[in-house]
Amino acid sequence: MAGNKDYIILCLDVGPSMDFAPLGEGDTHLEMALRVASQIVQQKLFAGSKDFVGLVLFGTPDTDNDLASSQGGYDNISVAWQPAQPTLELLQYLHNQIQPGDTSADFLDALVVTMDLMVKVTENAKRVGDRKIYLLTDAGSEYSDDGLGQICAGLREKNIELIVVGPDLEDRDVGAGDGDDR
Repeated sequence: MAGNKDYIILCLDVGPSMDFAPLGEGDTHLEMALRVASQIVQQKLFAGSKDFVGLVLFGTPDTDNDLASSQGGYDNISVAWQPAQPTLELLQYLHNQIQPGDTSADFLDALVVTMDLMVKVTENAKRVGDRKIYLLTDAGSEYSDDGLGQICAGLREKNIELIVVGPDLEDRDVGAGDGDDR
């Protein structure tokens, strides 16, 4: 529908496994993920889009998210950029401020934090269009698939599209389950 705002939240892994450059490639997994994230922001920015873009980082040395504050857990996950219309500052942040860390975080916990943020910013918004989460990871950190079914159900219930972007993920058993790609 015309006039609806899409909401996109980039959920970016900055943990130690993302500092790996595959043999024969010059770029690390993080550099490749940042390129994808930058392209998404640039597309929205230069199109003059009224859509909103946010950024959640996981594998950060600090923890800064509502779920960690209210429920505990969800460590090493930080909301770096509240969803808003994309700006040059966000693009500069992606290019200049994000560095790989030496702390890992569970990507499913990061997904829950990102879903929580999406629900909070869209629940009272007017004219909400698509809700998309881009999970940018190499899935190289340990994770627990406890609650995976609940996460999938929550994505469906809240009509949030999940797009997973990462190197060689088709070769891994990441979140394999019921065959539903949402």
